[in-house]
Amino acid sequence: RAMRDLYSQGYKFPEWSLDLLSSGELEEFASQTVLYYREGDDVDEVRRMAQEREPVNMRMVRHYDQEALRREFGWRKGAFAASIPRVKVMPNIAIYCRTPVRWRGEQRVVHCINVACSLFDTEYQIDYQHFLPCEAGDASWAELGDRFRQMWRYVFECAFRKGLKNICWTNIGGGPLQTGLEIEGLDHWQLVSAALQDIMEEYRTKFKFSAKRQECIPESLFEEEANTLDNTLFINEWNPWSMVGNGNSLDHSLDGCWGRCTAMAVLCWPLTNPYLLDNIDSVSSGVTQTVNGIAPSDGPYAVGDDVKIYSKTSGAWCSGVVVSIGSGTEVGLVEVQFEHEGKRLQKQLQASSEYLEPIAACTAAQTVTHPSPRPGGSTPRQGAGQRLRCQTPPRVLSQDPLDIAPPARRSGAAVGKPAHGSEASRSTPVHAGSKLRSQTPPRVSGQGAPNVTPARLSGATVSMSDQGSEVSSRTMPAKRYWWYWQAYRTWVPYSAAVVEKIQAAYYRGASKVQVNFESEIIFKFCHSAGTPRPHQVRIGDMSRPREARRLPVLELAGRPSADLILRAIGFSDLAKMDSISEKSGKDPRLLPTEIELQEVDHTAQLDSMRTTAREWLHAPPNGRAWIAVIEDDEGNRAVHRLEDLDADRRCS
Repeated sequence: RAMRDLYSQGYKFPEWSLDLLSSGELEEFASQTVLYYREGDDVDEVRRMAQEREPVNMRMVRHYDQEALRREFGWRKGAFAASIPRVKVMPNIAIYCRTPVRWRGEQRVVHCINVACSLFDTEYQIDYQHFLPCEAGDASWAELGDRFRQMWRYVFECAFRKGLKNICWTNIGGGPLQTGLEIEGLDHWQLVSAALQDIMEEYRTKFKFSAKRQECIPESLFEEEANTLDNTLFINEWNPWSMVGNGNSLDHSLDGCWGRCTAMAVLCWPLTNPYLLDNIDSVSSGVTQTVNGIAPSDGPYAVGDDVKIYSKTSGAWCSGVVVSIGSGTEVGLVEVQFEHEGKRLQKQLQASSEYLEPIAACTAAQTVTHPSPRPGGSTPRQGAGQRLRCQTPPRVLSQDPLDIAPPARRSGAAVGKPAHGSEASRSTPVHAGSKLRSQTPPRVSGQGAPNVTPARLSGATVSMSDQGSEVSSRTMPAKRYWWYWQAYRTWVPYSAAVVEKIQAAYYRGASKVQVNFESEIIFKFCHSAGTPRPHQVRIGDMSRPREARRLPVLELAGRPSADLILRAIGFSDLAKMDSISEKSGKDPRLLPTEIELQEVDHTAQLDSMRTTAREWLHAPPNGRAWIAVIEDDEGNRAVHRLEDLDADRRCS
């Protein structure tokens, strides 16, 4: 209660969680809570990261009394402040717990893992100062990739040890938390999808699981069957500085959504859950670092082997060398260093991956073809001494997080089960005398240390079966939605990260949401003629509004990512916009001939969309192109690739 009293008004975690704590009703939940850390990290620093937390830290603005925190507990700022940018960052941790969830008078119990994520929402964040500036492929980018893989490894390892077969995944550290990466021109989705694919590939050889997109919290938790919740692991993007939940009711991040409806603030803090520092488990980092370039190998590759690795970004094979290999529970994981377009890159993947081949397997004289899969989806792989074909996996163009899917697995791979005595097969006894109630939180001596928003984007359930490599859709919904802003006669898509933020605010019933440093969407904009509806405006300036619209995602051949699709505004919408613009003396968007024929001229519309892309938008990364879709009011559709645009474009 002393910690809760330090929060500024409106930011506090639920009062009912303290009531359950004092009555002993959280004893069972507390005894099952587990603190995960990366194998090899300093355990004392891990304990500090779990215990020395701030009440609220949102974009480095602290909504609490720092001096009062020091007087009460012995620190003014969280243990994360002990990090030294460009030298060392304090350990990355995660905390699993079972927690009651309350919403609209109902209660359920869920499994949730709180993963401390990297924050780049302001230049004052330690991660921002430690990792940026960087370029894709350099040492900082590689270190950041390792951090994201470790975060995902916590999730899948927790599910494996707890025997949970369903994983509701979210974009850990995405959305507005990655603003700094976007400013640096770095592709956050490339980082997230690569890390997730690597870890999914690694863990599908260990156990059978299914994964689907995590929807809005807490509403979606009360739409699931109770037996499904009992077997599902949910994810929280935990702020590395603060208590679980951070700003709670006044925090619109996923962390806040979880905090305001659960008891995780008290379950995941050692001073209110004395079991926590006893229930500490390490998780492998995935690879063994080599010394002087030498490491043992009992798999198909050894350190120093020349290999070919397939780059999904360029759609080509690149020459590389094995720099480290996995050990222990991670045998079969290989880290390869290679060069592409003059940049030195590193990537971790399974030795059995079809994206990796011995150097002799691919020669310039060979034809690059993708092998036909065997029945069940497996791809043949020849043993040592046999001549291998150069097998080119299909190029992945989509940056849509819902399109993330791992490459096919080999048939016959064993599916692991938790071993006897593992965490999944043991339970922590609840001690007599109620350890949780009887222990008074110790006073800590002074140890002063020197923000996916959840999206309601429905996603397919992905099932990984030990019978083959098929990635199947089990619950594909009828519709998904995307958000767009108006540029003259075109609906321009927001990025996936921004759509997550908008969707979360939209379903939460917020009045507005910030979409970048200078603009926000007001959902019921009243300063324009007609019914109040969403508009994008400059923050603090209502004089230049743009329409914003939520539209069903178009299903096109080749499944291009929704953030690449420019959509023509229909005739009826353009006519309404012109009617409103006419009152303010603006020129009409529709041509006289279009007004006469009561339909959009295809050529004029395509020219307008080309102009919009050329003058307002960046060229899509990785050789992709904008897709222009013109659809009339009767549903007739024409699709064009805008590939002949100038490279020099300015950002909207």
